[in-house]
Amino acid sequence: MQKIEVFLPPTTNIDSLEEILFATGVVSLSIAEMQVFDGKEMKTVKYRGVERTIRRNRKLKMEIITTRDTVDLVAGALRAYRKSVGTDNFPAFVTDLSDLPESLPR
Repeated sequence: MQKIEVFLPPTTNIDSLEEILFATGVVSLSIAEMQVFDGKEMKTVKYRGVERTIRRNRKLKMEIITTRDTVDLVAGALRAYRKSVGTDNFPAFVTDLSDLPESLPR
């Protein structure tokens, strides 16, 4: 089994991406909204007369569990979706779950 973690913009249409991924053979899918602290993407806002610099941005984190055989299909589907949306900001990480122990120590 493999786990693919993808960070998506909050404007992503999750329903269409979910359909595409399950068609490729995804076993499990979970999505969480996160705040990512990034020094590159800063914005200044004015709140009650005081200017503040905000370094955190909202992102969606999608964790995809799939078999080793379908990792390339899922990666290809993510690339195709990224091109259709027109953004390059989809960092993804792949972890091999077979390296983990069967159960965690107590």
